[in-house]
Amino acid sequence: MTDNNKHLVRVGHEFAAAMSDDTPIITIAKMVTELASALDVQTARSDALAAKLNDVCAENAAINKFIKDDCWIWDDKSEEYFDAADCMPEPPATDAWVNEQRATGATQVETNLRACYEEFPESSRDIVDECIQIAASTAAQLRGNQV
Repeated sequence: MTDNNKHLVRVGHEFAAAMSDDTPIITIAKMVTELASALDVQTARSDALAAKLNDVCAENAAINKFIKDDCWIWDDKSEEYFDAADCMPEPPATDAWVNEQRATGATQVETNLRACYEEFPESSRDIVDECIQIAASTAAQLRGNQV
């Protein structure tokens, strides 16, 4: 569960726990506002992810159709089949999604190295610094579609 979802669940539980006959209405209103704001954020995130998923599904459907129907094309002039791989549809949404997953992994490596930096021997910290920079650079390149 993401941190945002954990926060949303926590706020919901706090809201439920705070509900009693002597809870000031202003406290309840603030909690409802915070919960509604968190729900709005998660809804927007969910909608964005659903749109990306739809794009990826459409691309994959086009690729599957290509493989099934168009992979080999009959050439009337030469009276033979040729491989139509050069005509295969481009999958930019799929590539972007895969790159984001890779970038998330690189960012997690960077975060983990930073979190335990002090645990490394001082003699190794230059190497750890370089690894942190490589992970950060890799994530930035992937997010910029530069692989």
